[in-house]
Amino acid sequence: MAKVALRILLVSGKQLDVVYDEPGTPSAADVGVHAAELLGREDAVLWAEHGDRTVAVYARGVVAVEVDPRGAVL
Repeated sequence: MAKVALRILLVSGKQLDVVYDEPGTPSAADVGVHAAELLGREDAVLWAEHGDRTVAVYARGVVAVEVDPRGAVL
């Protein structure tokens, strides 16, 4: 299971740091690509962890995504 930290810049100008993982995907780089591709679709929802909470990130509210497979930015 690979996991990446994402810093998501929202339309409001605020940012959100989350951790996203994909069971069965061995490469953190692939997970980052999948997350960015998912958020590139207008109707997508990305389920991720923010601290001890699960959050839904709706693609229509996202302006940019930074991917850091080396460790959490939380």
